[in-house]
Amino acid sequence: MKRAKALSFIAVAAHAATASAAEVGSTPRIFSVAARIVSYLPDAGIETYEEHGSGTASVGGDLAFAYRIDGEIESVRIEPTRKAPRLLVEVAKSGSEPESIDFSRLEPRAIKLATSADGRQYQLNLVPSVKGEDPPRPVSLESVRLDHMYFANAPVILNDGVFVGRLGGGGGAVASLDICGVASVEFSLHKISDWKPWGVLQEGVVELRHPSESTTIEVSGLQNGAKGAASTLAGGPYRVWVNWQPSEHTCDEVWERLRDAQKKIAAGELAVSSPEVMPLIEMQLAREPGPWISSVGFRGLRSDERD
Repeated sequence: MKRAKALSFIAVAAHAATASAAEVGSTPRIFSVAARIVSYLPDAGIETYEEHGSGTASVGGDLAFAYRIDGEIESVRIEPTRKAPRLLVEVAKSGSEPESIDFSRLEPRAIKLATSADGRQYQLNLVPSVKGEDPPRPVSLESVRLDHMYFANAPVILNDGVFVGRLGGGGGAVASLDICGVASVEFSLHKISDWKPWGVLQEGVVELRHPSESTTIEVSGLQNGAKGAASTLAGGPYRVWVNWQPSEHTCDEVWERLRDAQKKIAAGELAVSSPEVMPLIEMQLAREPGPWISSVGFRGLRSDERD
């Protein structure tokens, strides 16, 4: 087990919403695994327990976490698969060969990741489940405040595996984001004329899918209601209406913006709200330019968009 002086986790990917289903009678079934990274000091009480990121992966997608050890970025990735009749999860830690774990008995597992210099234990908790898949349906307007969507620093995943940034904030019935070189999209739980039913919401996860381009955009953590009183809409899947347009920004423009922010943060010229901001920028700049989120926004319904 790898020892570390300091370990700070950053969740950088979420579950793939496109899943393979096993037919049981006439009801499709989805095998998924909920993952959570935690740490604690053994024999020191529950007060030392901390969480460092979570998400869910289903068959056909994967879930990745990145974390920093002594200035080096390490990672762990899980990928559920189904090889009838077995339900398997591949766990790949950086620097180690992938390990295939059998979850056919649907029993939770805890996997040790590292130990810090002060003895804090870090582990990956995995909880499997099998659920039925229902077709998307409209949201009941009486059941939730559709006029106010809220995202709390939610990860945005492109094509089931590329972390492109985070969506934070809220305040309207329509959310928007531009991913450089990919698309500029607006989406809402309200049915809006001329918009396409290309999105699905389930358990707080929004998946937008362009049918002809085979492009998917996934955002986790959608809540409805004002900040401080918002809650996740239970159940689903629910239909999400989408206005999908070409991106308004090039990835070269966003690359220069990230480089400029990196320099200003390092020089103390730009304040950041979280110590995770700089590592995230460094991870983005460490790969080839783009795609990244270039802009986000929220707005209310216009008069011509209301029923």
